[in-house]
Amino acid sequence: MTDKREAAEQLATLSPDVSITIAGRDVTMREPTWLESIEFESALAPVIEALREKTRGDAAADRFVQAIMEIMSEHRETLLRMIAFCAGVDRQWMEDLSDSDGRTLMMVFWRVNRSFFFRRLSLARALAPKPASSVGGTSVRH
Repeated sequence: MTDKREAAEQLATLSPDVSITIAGRDVTMREPTWLESIEFESALAPVIEALREKTRGDAAADRFVQAIMEIMSEHRETLLRMIAFCAGVDRQWMEDLSDSDGRTLMMVFWRVNRSFFFRRLSLARALAPKPASSVGGTSVRH
């Protein structure tokens, strides 16, 4: 039984698709494949940078949710395009959703695609210039 549970957990990690009914429509939210993600890379660069800036040194879950809400507002068009793509729905359908259904769709999107964004966030943090620090009056770069 443990082997089946472990296999299911591994599959969920590799393929985190979630099926849900929103506004009477069955929707399957998925993470883009590597090849599909290339289509979004340049458009998502400012989103990843905003995520890096807004979550710098603050891993609190409530701060992360607030950061996502701010980023959704700041980068609305890019993220709505990606949500529609990942959910296989058209933009008009999304525009007609109630606030509750729209938020549900958005939260399912972030749940399914968190690894997609965390991989890019981790890379952005690793590649970000390190701030200069002062040691004994001398500026030192790390």
